[in-house]
Amino acid sequence: MRIYLFLLLLAAAVTFLVTPAVRLLARRAGAMTAVRERDVHDAVTPRLGGLAMLTGVVAAMLIASNVPFLEGLFHDSRQPWAILSAAALVCLLGAADDRWDLDWMTKLAGQVLAALLLAWQGVSLVTLPINGMTVLSGRAALILTVLVVVVSMNAVNFVDGLDGLAAGVMAIGGSAFFYYAYMLTRDTSASDYSSLAALLTAVMIGACLGFLPHNLTRARIFMGDSGSMLLGLLLAASTIAVTGQVDPATLSGADFFGQFLPILLPIGVMVIPILDFGLAVVRRIGSGKSPFHADKAHLHHRLLGLGHSKRTAVLIMYTWTIVICVGLLLPLMAPRHVVGIFWAIGMLLAVLLTFDPLRWRPGRHRKDSDAHSA
Repeated sequence: MRIYLFLLLLAAAVTFLVTPAVRLLARRAGAMTAVRERDVHDAVTPRLGGLAMLTGVVAAMLIASNVPFLEGLFHDSRQPWAILSAAALVCLLGAADDRWDLDWMTKLAGQVLAALLLAWQGVSLVTLPINGMTVLSGRAALILTVLVVVVSMNAVNFVDGLDGLAAGVMAIGGSAFFYYAYMLTRDTSASDYSSLAALLTAVMIGACLGFLPHNLTRARIFMGDSGSMLLGLLLAASTIAVTGQVDPATLSGADFFGQFLPILLPIGVMVIPILDFGLAVVRRIGSGKSPFHADKAHLHHRLLGLGHSKRTAVLIMYTWTIVICVGLLLPLMAPRHVVGIFWAIGMLLAVLLTFDPLRWRPGRHRKDSDAHSA
Protein backbone atom coordinates (compact mmCIF):
# COMPACT_ATOMS: atom_id res chain seq x y z
CA MET A 1 0.00 0.00 0.00
CA ARG A 2 2.82 2.42 0.81
CA ILE A 3 4.28 2.06 -2.68
CA TYR A 4 0.93 2.90 -4.27
CA LEU A 5 0.56 5.90 -1.95
CA PHE A 6 4.05 7.09 -2.87
CA LEU A 7 3.28 6.85 -6.59
CA LEU A 8 -0.03 8.66 -6.05
CA LEU A 9 1.75 11.52 -4.29
CA LEU A 10 4.46 11.57 -6.96
CA ALA A 11 1.88 11.89 -9.75
CA ALA A 12 0.13 14.62 -7.76
CA ALA A 13 3.34 16.56 -7.14
CA VAL A 14 4.53 16.40 -10.74
CA THR A 15 1.10 17.40 -12.06
CA PHE A 16 0.84 20.28 -9.61
CA LEU A 17 4.31 21.62 -10.44
CA VAL A 18 3.98 21.26 -14.22
CA THR A 19 0.50 22.79 -14.53
CA PRO A 20 1.66 26.48 -14.39
CA ALA A 21 4.06 25.81 -17.27
CA VAL A 22 1.28 24.13 -19.26
CA ARG A 23 -0.98 27.09 -18.52
CA LEU A 24 1.64 29.42 -20.01
CA LEU A 25 2.02 27.09 -23.02
CA ALA A 26 -1.74 27.13 -23.58
CA ARG A 27 -1.79 30.92 -23.58
CA ARG A 28 1.06 31.17 -26.07
CA ALA A 29 -0.40 28.45 -28.29
CA GLY A 30 -3.85 30.01 -28.25
CA ALA A 31 -5.50 27.00 -26.62
CA MET A 32 -8.08 29.08 -24.81
CA THR A 33 -11.69 28.42 -23.87
CA ALA A 34 -13.80 31.31 -25.09
CA VAL A 35 -16.94 32.30 -23.21
CA ARG A 36 -19.78 30.76 -25.22
CA GLU A 37 -23.52 30.89 -24.67
CA ARG A 38 -23.62 27.34 -23.28
CA ASP A 39 -20.65 27.80 -20.91
CA VAL A 40 -20.91 28.63 -17.22
CA HIS A 41 -17.49 30.26 -16.82
CA ASP A 42 -17.24 34.02 -17.36
CA ALA A 43 -13.60 34.51 -18.37
CA VAL A 44 -11.39 33.26 -21.18
CA THR A 45 -9.41 30.39 -19.64
CA PRO A 46 -6.43 28.32 -20.86
CA ARG A 47 -6.97 24.64 -21.64
CA LEU A 48 -4.43 21.80 -22.17
CA GLY A 49 -4.47 20.80 -18.48
CA GLY A 50 -4.39 17.17 -19.61
CA LEU A 51 -0.76 17.62 -20.68
CA ALA A 52 0.23 18.32 -17.07
CA MET A 53 -1.80 15.32 -15.89
CA LEU A 54 -0.15 13.10 -18.50
CA THR A 55 3.27 14.26 -17.29
CA GLY A 56 2.39 13.23 -13.75
CA VAL A 57 1.05 9.85 -14.89
CA VAL A 58 4.10 9.10 -17.05
CA ALA A 59 6.53 10.12 -14.29
CA ALA A 60 4.82 7.86 -11.75
CA MET A 61 4.60 4.94 -14.18
CA LEU A 62 8.28 5.20 -15.11
CA ILE A 63 9.26 5.16 -11.45
CA ALA A 64 6.92 2.22 -10.87
CA SER A 65 8.65 0.25 -13.64
CA ASN A 66 11.86 0.39 -11.59
CA VAL A 67 10.34 -0.46 -8.21
CA PRO A 68 11.01 -4.14 -7.32
CA PHE A 69 7.47 -4.54 -6.00
CA LEU A 70 5.93 -3.51 -9.34
CA GLU A 71 8.57 -4.05 -12.01
CA GLY A 72 7.17 -7.48 -12.82
CA LEU A 73 4.06 -5.81 -14.23
CA PHE A 74 6.24 -4.08 -16.80
CA HIS A 75 8.68 -6.92 -17.55
CA ASP A 76 6.13 -9.71 -17.89
CA SER A 77 3.61 -7.87 -20.03
CA ARG A 78 3.33 -5.16 -22.68
CA GLN A 79 0.08 -3.91 -21.19
CA PRO A 80 1.45 -1.01 -19.05
CA TRP A 81 3.40 0.37 -22.01
CA ALA A 82 0.39 -0.04 -24.30
CA ILE A 83 -1.75 1.88 -21.83
CA LEU A 84 0.83 4.67 -21.63
CA SER A 85 1.02 4.82 -25.43
CA ALA A 86 -2.76 4.97 -25.78
CA ALA A 87 -2.92 7.59 -23.00
CA ALA A 88 -0.38 9.76 -24.82
CA LEU A 89 -2.31 9.31 -28.07
CA VAL A 90 -5.67 10.45 -26.67
CA CYS A 91 -4.05 13.24 -24.67
CA LEU A 92 -2.37 14.65 -27.79
CA LEU A 93 -5.60 14.20 -29.73
CA GLY A 94 -7.40 16.11 -26.99
CA ALA A 95 -4.70 18.80 -27.01
CA ALA A 96 -5.22 19.25 -30.75
CA ASP A 97 -8.94 19.64 -30.09
CA ASP A 98 -8.23 22.10 -27.27
CA ARG A 99 -6.30 24.20 -29.76
CA TRP A 100 -8.14 23.76 -33.06
CA ASP A 101 -11.60 22.38 -32.12
CA LEU A 102 -11.53 19.18 -34.17
CA ASP A 103 -14.75 17.80 -35.62
CA TRP A 104 -16.40 14.94 -33.73
CA MET A 105 -15.62 12.34 -36.39
CA THR A 106 -11.88 12.98 -36.12
CA LYS A 107 -12.00 12.69 -32.34
CA LEU A 108 -14.06 9.52 -32.48
CA ALA A 109 -11.64 7.97 -34.97
CA GLY A 110 -8.72 8.77 -32.68
CA GLN A 111 -10.53 7.30 -29.68
CA VAL A 112 -11.27 4.07 -31.55
CA LEU A 113 -7.64 3.90 -32.66
CA ALA A 114 -6.48 4.19 -29.04
CA ALA A 115 -8.92 1.46 -27.98
CA LEU A 116 -7.69 -0.81 -30.79
CA LEU A 117 -4.11 -0.20 -29.67
CA LEU A 118 -5.02 -1.39 -26.19
CA ALA A 119 -6.78 -4.48 -27.50
CA TRP A 120 -3.89 -5.29 -29.84
CA GLN A 121 -1.46 -5.24 -26.92
CA GLY A 122 -3.62 -7.46 -24.74
CA VAL A 123 -5.58 -4.87 -22.73
CA SER A 124 -8.87 -6.44 -23.69
CA LEU A 125 -11.94 -7.89 -22.05
CA VAL A 126 -11.52 -11.64 -22.24
CA THR A 127 -14.22 -12.83 -19.86
CA LEU A 128 -17.13 -11.37 -17.92
CA PRO A 129 -18.02 -12.40 -14.34
CA ILE A 130 -21.54 -13.52 -15.24
CA ASN A 131 -22.79 -16.99 -14.29
CA GLY A 132 -19.30 -17.83 -13.08
CA MET A 133 -17.03 -16.66 -15.88
CA THR A 134 -18.32 -16.15 -19.41
CA VAL A 135 -15.60 -16.37 -22.05
CA LEU A 136 -16.02 -13.87 -24.87
CA SER A 137 -15.31 -14.63 -28.51
CA GLY A 138 -12.48 -12.70 -30.16
CA ARG A 139 -14.85 -10.40 -32.05
CA ALA A 140 -17.10 -9.81 -29.04
CA ALA A 141 -14.08 -9.05 -26.86
CA LEU A 142 -12.75 -6.51 -29.38
CA ILE A 143 -16.10 -4.77 -29.86
CA LEU A 144 -16.82 -4.62 -26.13
CA THR A 145 -13.32 -3.33 -25.34
CA VAL A 146 -13.59 -0.53 -27.90
CA LEU A 147 -17.07 0.35 -26.64
CA VAL A 148 -15.97 0.51 -22.99
CA VAL A 149 -12.96 2.70 -23.78
CA VAL A 150 -14.80 5.10 -26.10
CA VAL A 151 -17.83 5.50 -23.81
CA SER A 152 -15.58 6.06 -20.80
CA MET A 153 -13.60 8.82 -22.53
CA ASN A 154 -16.69 10.62 -23.80
CA ALA A 155 -18.53 10.28 -20.49
CA VAL A 156 -15.75 12.08 -18.59
CA ASN A 157 -15.60 14.67 -21.36
CA PHE A 158 -19.34 15.36 -21.12
CA VAL A 159 -19.30 15.88 -17.34
CA ASP A 160 -16.34 18.30 -17.45
CA GLY A 161 -18.34 21.51 -17.23
CA LEU A 162 -17.69 23.09 -13.84
CA ASP A 163 -14.53 24.01 -11.96
CA GLY A 164 -13.15 20.93 -10.22
CA LEU A 165 -16.02 18.68 -11.30
CA ALA A 166 -14.41 16.05 -13.53
CA ALA A 167 -11.14 15.86 -11.60
CA GLY A 168 -12.94 15.59 -8.26
CA VAL A 169 -15.45 12.99 -9.39
CA MET A 170 -12.70 10.87 -10.92
CA ALA A 171 -10.52 11.18 -7.80
CA ILE A 172 -13.41 10.06 -5.56
CA GLY A 173 -14.53 7.23 -7.82
CA GLY A 174 -10.96 6.21 -8.54
CA SER A 175 -10.29 5.90 -4.80
CA ALA A 176 -13.15 3.41 -4.46
CA PHE A 177 -11.93 1.44 -7.44
CA PHE A 178 -8.36 1.45 -6.12
CA TYR A 179 -9.50 0.01 -2.80
CA TYR A 180 -11.43 -2.76 -4.55
CA ALA A 181 -8.58 -3.61 -6.94
CA TYR A 182 -6.04 -3.67 -4.11
CA MET A 183 -8.15 -5.85 -1.81
CA LEU A 184 -9.00 -8.20 -4.67
CA THR A 185 -5.31 -8.63 -5.40
CA ARG A 186 -4.49 -9.24 -1.72
CA ASP A 187 -7.11 -11.97 -1.50
CA THR A 188 -5.93 -13.52 -4.76
CA SER A 189 -2.28 -13.79 -3.75
CA ALA A 190 -0.77 -14.04 -0.29
CA SER A 191 2.66 -12.82 -1.40
CA ASP A 192 2.28 -10.63 -4.52
CA TYR A 193 0.16 -7.49 -4.09
CA SER A 194 1.18 -5.91 -7.37
CA SER A 195 -1.80 -4.96 -9.51
CA LEU A 196 -1.94 -3.08 -12.80
CA ALA A 197 -5.47 -1.87 -12.02
CA ALA A 198 -4.44 -0.55 -8.60
CA LEU A 199 -1.37 1.12 -10.09
CA LEU A 200 -3.35 2.84 -12.83
CA THR A 201 -6.02 4.13 -10.48
CA ALA A 202 -3.41 5.34 -7.97
CA VAL A 203 -1.57 7.45 -10.54
CA MET A 204 -4.88 8.67 -11.99
CA ILE A 205 -6.02 9.81 -8.53
CA GLY A 206 -2.67 11.53 -8.05
CA ALA A 207 -2.97 13.39 -11.36
CA CYS A 208 -6.47 14.56 -10.40
CA LEU A 209 -5.39 15.74 -6.95
CA GLY A 210 -2.37 17.56 -8.36
CA PHE A 211 -4.53 19.34 -10.92
CA LEU A 212 -7.44 20.26 -8.60
CA PRO A 213 -5.73 23.20 -6.81
CA HIS A 214 -5.41 24.93 -10.19
CA ASN A 215 -8.93 23.97 -11.30
CA LEU A 216 -11.16 24.60 -8.29
CA THR A 217 -13.19 27.79 -7.73
CA ARG A 218 -12.29 30.40 -10.37
CA ALA A 219 -10.21 27.89 -12.30
CA ARG A 220 -6.94 29.19 -13.71
CA ILE A 221 -6.80 26.35 -16.25
CA PHE A 222 -9.17 23.71 -17.63
CA MET A 223 -8.18 20.11 -18.25
CA GLY A 224 -9.83 20.27 -21.67
CA ASP A 225 -10.37 17.24 -23.87
CA SER A 226 -6.70 16.37 -23.35
CA GLY A 227 -7.46 15.71 -19.67
CA SER A 228 -10.97 14.28 -19.83
CA MET A 229 -10.08 11.70 -22.47
CA LEU A 230 -6.91 10.78 -20.57
CA LEU A 231 -8.86 10.13 -17.36
CA GLY A 232 -11.53 8.19 -19.20
CA LEU A 233 -8.97 5.95 -20.86
CA LEU A 234 -7.11 5.27 -17.61
CA LEU A 235 -10.28 4.27 -15.79
CA ALA A 236 -11.37 2.07 -18.70
CA ALA A 237 -7.98 0.36 -18.76
CA SER A 238 -8.20 -0.20 -14.98
CA THR A 239 -11.64 -1.70 -15.39
CA ILE A 240 -10.45 -4.03 -18.14
CA ALA A 241 -7.47 -5.08 -16.01
CA VAL A 242 -9.87 -6.25 -13.27
CA THR A 243 -13.05 -7.30 -15.06
CA GLY A 244 -12.70 -10.70 -16.62
CA GLN A 245 -9.05 -11.18 -15.67
CA VAL A 246 -9.40 -11.86 -11.94
CA ASP A 247 -12.05 -14.25 -10.67
CA PRO A 248 -14.13 -12.25 -8.16
CA ALA A 249 -15.05 -15.49 -6.38
CA THR A 250 -11.55 -15.44 -4.89
CA LEU A 251 -12.46 -12.35 -2.92
CA SER A 252 -13.03 -13.39 0.67
CA GLY A 253 -16.69 -13.33 1.56
CA ALA A 254 -17.69 -12.88 -2.06
CA ASP A 255 -21.30 -13.83 -2.72
CA PHE A 256 -23.76 -13.37 -5.54
CA PHE A 257 -23.30 -9.60 -5.30
CA GLY A 258 -19.52 -9.91 -5.30
CA GLN A 259 -19.69 -11.83 -8.56
CA PHE A 260 -21.03 -8.73 -10.32
CA LEU A 261 -18.95 -6.11 -8.49
CA PRO A 262 -16.24 -5.91 -11.20
CA ILE A 263 -19.02 -4.70 -13.50
CA LEU A 264 -21.04 -2.67 -11.02
CA LEU A 265 -18.20 -0.73 -9.40
CA PRO A 266 -16.82 0.85 -12.60
CA ILE A 267 -20.39 1.86 -13.45
CA GLY A 268 -20.72 3.32 -9.96
CA VAL A 269 -17.46 5.23 -10.35
CA MET A 270 -18.70 6.63 -13.64
CA VAL A 271 -22.38 6.94 -12.72
CA ILE A 272 -22.49 10.74 -13.04
CA PRO A 273 -20.49 10.91 -16.31
CA ILE A 274 -22.32 7.91 -17.83
CA LEU A 275 -25.75 9.28 -16.86
CA ASP A 276 -24.88 12.67 -18.32
CA PHE A 277 -23.49 11.03 -21.47
CA GLY A 278 -26.53 8.78 -21.93
CA LEU A 279 -29.04 11.58 -21.42
CA ALA A 280 -27.13 13.84 -23.81
CA VAL A 281 -27.05 11.20 -26.56
CA VAL A 282 -30.78 10.46 -26.23
CA ARG A 283 -31.62 14.17 -26.05
CA ARG A 284 -29.58 15.13 -29.11
CA ILE A 285 -30.56 12.21 -31.30
CA GLY A 286 -34.20 12.78 -30.33
CA SER A 287 -33.95 16.36 -31.58
CA GLY A 288 -32.36 15.22 -34.85
CA LYS A 289 -28.84 16.38 -33.99
CA SER A 290 -25.47 14.67 -33.74
CA PRO A 291 -24.86 12.99 -30.34
CA PHE A 292 -21.73 15.16 -30.13
CA HIS A 293 -23.61 18.41 -30.77
CA ALA A 294 -22.93 20.71 -27.81
CA ASP A 295 -25.85 22.06 -25.80
CA LYS A 296 -26.71 23.61 -22.45
CA ALA A 297 -28.68 20.77 -20.87
CA HIS A 298 -26.03 18.73 -19.04
CA LEU A 299 -26.58 17.70 -15.45
CA HIS A 300 -24.55 20.60 -14.11
CA HIS A 301 -26.63 23.02 -16.21
CA ARG A 302 -29.78 21.50 -14.71
CA LEU A 303 -28.44 21.89 -11.17
CA LEU A 304 -27.63 25.52 -11.85
CA GLY A 305 -31.13 25.88 -13.27
CA LEU A 306 -32.56 24.59 -9.98
CA GLY A 307 -30.89 27.50 -8.23
CA HIS A 308 -27.65 25.94 -7.00
CA SER A 309 -24.40 27.84 -7.06
CA LYS A 310 -21.54 26.43 -9.11
CA ARG A 311 -19.75 25.26 -5.96
CA THR A 312 -22.83 23.55 -4.57
CA ALA A 313 -23.52 21.84 -7.91
CA VAL A 314 -20.02 20.34 -7.80
CA LEU A 315 -20.49 19.22 -4.18
CA ILE A 316 -23.78 17.56 -5.11
CA MET A 317 -22.08 15.48 -7.81
CA TYR A 318 -19.28 14.63 -5.37
CA THR A 319 -21.92 13.47 -2.87
CA TRP A 320 -23.72 11.20 -5.34
CA THR A 321 -20.40 9.65 -6.38
CA ILE A 322 -19.40 8.98 -2.76
CA VAL A 323 -22.79 7.48 -1.83
CA ILE A 324 -22.88 5.12 -4.81
CA CYS A 325 -19.24 4.01 -4.68
CA VAL A 326 -19.19 3.44 -0.92
CA GLY A 327 -22.59 1.77 -1.10
CA LEU A 328 -21.30 -0.71 -3.68
CA LEU A 329 -18.17 -1.53 -1.67
CA LEU A 330 -19.89 -1.77 1.72
CA PRO A 331 -21.46 -5.26 1.22
CA LEU A 332 -17.94 -6.70 1.16
CA MET A 333 -17.12 -5.18 4.55
CA ALA A 334 -20.31 -4.84 6.59
CA PRO A 335 -23.55 -6.72 7.45
CA ARG A 336 -26.59 -6.23 5.27
CA HIS A 337 -28.45 -4.08 7.79
CA VAL A 338 -25.52 -1.63 7.92
CA VAL A 339 -25.48 -1.50 4.11
CA GLY A 340 -29.22 -0.80 4.07
CA ILE A 341 -28.90 1.99 6.63
CA PHE A 342 -26.05 3.58 4.70
CA TRP A 343 -27.98 3.51 1.40
CA ALA A 344 -31.10 4.98 3.05
CA ILE A 345 -29.25 7.83 4.77
CA GLY A 346 -26.89 8.46 1.87
CA MET A 347 -29.63 8.61 -0.76
CA LEU A 348 -31.81 10.82 1.45
CA LEU A 349 -28.93 13.25 1.98
CA ALA A 350 -28.08 13.31 -1.73
CA VAL A 351 -31.70 13.87 -2.76
CA LEU A 352 -32.20 16.68 -0.21
CA LEU A 353 -28.98 18.33 -1.28
CA THR A 354 -30.03 18.08 -4.93
CA PHE A 355 -33.63 19.26 -4.76
CA ASP A 356 -33.51 21.87 -1.98
CA PRO A 357 -31.18 24.48 -3.46
CA LEU A 358 -32.35 27.38 -1.27
CA ARG A 359 -31.20 25.54 1.86
CA TRP A 360 -27.64 25.40 0.53
CA ARG A 361 -27.47 28.84 -1.11
CA PRO A 362 -24.43 30.79 0.21
CA GLY A 363 -25.43 33.56 2.58
CA ARG A 364 -28.94 32.22 3.15
CA HIS A 365 -28.53 31.83 6.90
CA ARG A 366 -27.04 35.30 7.22
CA LYS A 367 -29.97 36.83 5.32
CA ASP A 368 -32.48 34.87 7.42
CA SER A 369 -30.78 36.12 10.58
CA ASP A 370 -30.85 39.74 9.37
CA ALA A 371 -34.51 39.44 8.45
CA HIS A 372 -35.34 37.95 11.87
CA SER A 373 -33.50 40.68 13.76
CA ALA A 374 -35.27 43.32 11.68
